[in-house]
Amino acid sequence: PTPPKTPGTGARGLASPFFRARAIAIPCILLLRVALGTLVGFRRQTVLTCLNVGSALLELGFVRYALDNGYGLEGVGYSCVFANVIVAVVGICLIPFLAPPEAFGGVSLFRGGAFAAGPPRPPHAR
Repeated sequence: PTPPKTPGTGARGLASPFFRARAIAIPCILLLRVALGTLVGFRRQTVLTCLNVGSALLELGFVRYALDNGYGLEGVGYSCVFANVIVAVVGICLIPFLAPPEAFGGVSLFRGGAFAAGPPRPPHAR
């Protein structure tokens, strides 16, 4: 028979700091998904692709830095968090500037609720 495992040993003990760090990223990942979905709705696939590739490259760079400087699995987890935060902020900030012409002059992040375009203006007011 195998000896009983004590808490904090084995793979679970090694991976738990990584998973705790990654759990912090969940709200940012959801916010990023909102931004990406909005950009898809705006038909901005090029920007969407750039954000996805940028996210992967940032994460790769941060993970490499964490590993090269001895931060361990916890550092790798936080590297992923930092990359997700940066890309989520950039994605959300791009939304008002990339609204399609059908949005009648832009999208406000604050007026009428998050991502509300407001009421359409009459044709003579454009």
